[in-house]
Amino acid sequence: GRHDAAFYRRLWASLHERGHWQGEIWNRNCHGEIYPVWQSITAVHDDQGSVRHYVAVFHNISERKRIEQELERQASRDHLTGAYNRRAFDAALRQAMLQAEQAGQPLALLLLDIDHFKAVNDRHGHDLGDRVLQSMARRLGNSLRSSDLLARWGGEEFAVLLPDTPLAGAEVFAERLRARVAERPLQGLAITVSIGISGWRPGERSDALLGRADSALYRAKRSGRDSVVVAGKPAPGEDVLWETHSLLPAPGCCLTALRQAAFTMPTRRFWSPTTATLSWRPTRASWNSPASPWMT
Repeated sequence: GRHDAAFYRRLWASLHERGHWQGEIWNRNCHGEIYPVWQSITAVHDDQGSVRHYVAVFHNISERKRIEQELERQASRDHLTGAYNRRAFDAALRQAMLQAEQAGQPLALLLLDIDHFKAVNDRHGHDLGDRVLQSMARRLGNSLRSSDLLARWGGEEFAVLLPDTPLAGAEVFAERLRARVAERPLQGLAITVSIGISGWRPGERSDALLGRADSALYRAKRSGRDSVVVAGKPAPGEDVLWETHSLLPAPGCCLTALRQAAFTMPTRRFWSPTTATLSWRPTRASWNSPASPWMT
């Protein structure tokens, strides 16, 4: 069966003290199959009050258990993809944050959005769009550990919860996930995804963690899609900072400064995790103007 020694100690304690026990128990039949039953056991005493034997009455509750599991699945799963639905994910996220706080372990969250999914529906129809969502859920699910959790967050968005995963590890995993989606078509279509990542901070509420991941996802899409952005880090293309001062000189002055080569343009190093290359890029142009020194 599926019960430990403590279960049977409680069962016998009830029989000895009250002469009766009833409850759910898993039995094994002659074919070695384990099945659930609802069982009632009663002690039968002789004239002197000693236990002569026990009488057990039970009935198979396999069908009831199957229905209960199906109802639980329907309540917690997205009907189209089979991934967890948003309600179940919210509850799992709160539980994971509590466990991370108690164990002092990291926790990472990924929000993933299928790029240009509206165009897929508009061009190929919603039936194919639904099949793309189903294929995406399978591909994502096959990439996860048993401890990870996948949910359909809404529309073409998915959420992935990574317990005991530091932010750096989540970034590596997300980049691998992005590449895995892009390398093979889904339902005959070239599909890419944008991913936003946030890492849980001790004492942080779930809405704050979700908000930072959602902001990172927005920046990933704004930077050109098919990319991974970590909350608190620059997205591709965000490394160059062009600042316009409110006291911008007149166009004629700018032309004069250009002719005189009066502009200076310092650079800084930029590391691209996507291409694993180091480059030097300009930060901002400054002009040592006689009227307004060092305008930027």
